[in-house]
Amino acid sequence: MSQHFLLTAKARTLSLKKIYKMGEAAAYDLFRQ
Repeated sequence: MSQHFLLTAKARTLSLKKIYKMGEAAAYDLFRQ
């Protein structure tokens, strides 16, 4: 069973600034993984 994205190690180092720089499509793909 996979865990929620926000509980993963990747999410802990992700900032809002990085998400805004990625753009909507890239951020969506990242959260979908």
